[in-house]
Amino acid sequence: MGLSFALPLWTGRARYPQIQRDIANRAIEDARHDEADHWAPDRYQSAVQAYKAGVDEGLHQRGLPIPFQNYAIAEDQFYTAAQNARQAVQEGKTARLSMASQAAEMIHLAQDLVREAENSVRMVPVGFTPRMRLQQSRMSLSEATLYTRKGQYDQACDKAKASQADASWVLSATGMAASRYLDSGLLRQWRTWVDQTVSESRANQSAAIIVIKEKNRVDLYQAGQVRKSYNADMGRNRLSTKMYAGDRATPEGRYYITQKKGRGDSKYYKALVLNYPNAADRKRLAQMKNKGGLGSLIEIHGEGGRGQDWTYGCVALSNHDLDDLFSRVSVGTPVTIVGGDGQSGKFSDLARRLSAPPQ
Repeated sequence: MGLSFALPLWTGRARYPQIQRDIANRAIEDARHDEADHWAPDRYQSAVQAYKAGVDEGLHQRGLPIPFQNYAIAEDQFYTAAQNARQAVQEGKTARLSMASQAAEMIHLAQDLVREAENSVRMVPVGFTPRMRLQQSRMSLSEATLYTRKGQYDQACDKAKASQADASWVLSATGMAASRYLDSGLLRQWRTWVDQTVSESRANQSAAIIVIKEKNRVDLYQAGQVRKSYNADMGRNRLSTKMYAGDRATPEGRYYITQKKGRGDSKYYKALVLNYPNAADRKRLAQMKNKGGLGSLIEIHGEGGRGQDWTYGCVALSNHDLDDLFSRVSVGTPVTIVGGDGQSGKFSDLARRLSAPPQ
């Protein structure tokens, strides 16, 4: 019995392990300072729990008669706490580096998506919601970059993911709008209009004009052959056909020149006035029950060549090109306006790119 009482004294376990407790406490403080509680929470909590267990065990032993006090378990708990705290620091560093790399990759992907979305919105007229989502995407990307600079990589990943989601939504919206230029029914109609116009030019040995909106091009045919091509600016709402007055869209259909306006008679240098709206346009208006009307006064006029689509629905050429075209056509010359030719163009290419599966 006496020997068992003396055993803790002989083994040195009867003294409170203050040094071990201090070492464990410093290790935990160092781990918290190194944000191990954030980056390696499980390991850090193991250290904290072992430390608390050591403290509780120490209090328990102090409550016992001195001959029965044995701080071996408390000492072991403090040792375990210190080891786990140091391990938490190492695991935290590894996790932080991994998250930093992941954040960098996600931000890079978000930057690519935002850039693509911005390009798409510049090309495709969109409403308020896509523009708002694009702005939100930009803001999330900026926040992700800021979090990265602060070393808050998990928040950076969350913001980068949000930026990607909004930019992807914008791309989907613009892709759906641009997909009109891949619609098989529309392409078939456009080709039919062009073929008919070219055939009539060939049969009559006369001039004809083909306007291809998505290529920003005006082709002058003579006797069924292309003689000249001109760069052209289209309506600001360049994606769709004209639906109502004031929508700034260039119409699509088969028209002809009704008047040639010289200098001083036109707001934009000179102009070739078209018979818009024609019978097909009026029929469409009646089917749509559009009370606003289709508008009028669609022209091929001058002061174009700006490299952007800015008109209220007309086709604008540079003054030099309009002079040339003006001299080659007359009242009655057919003018066919189509969205595309089914080959390539800014809208159809965009729709194909956005609808393609990721590589």
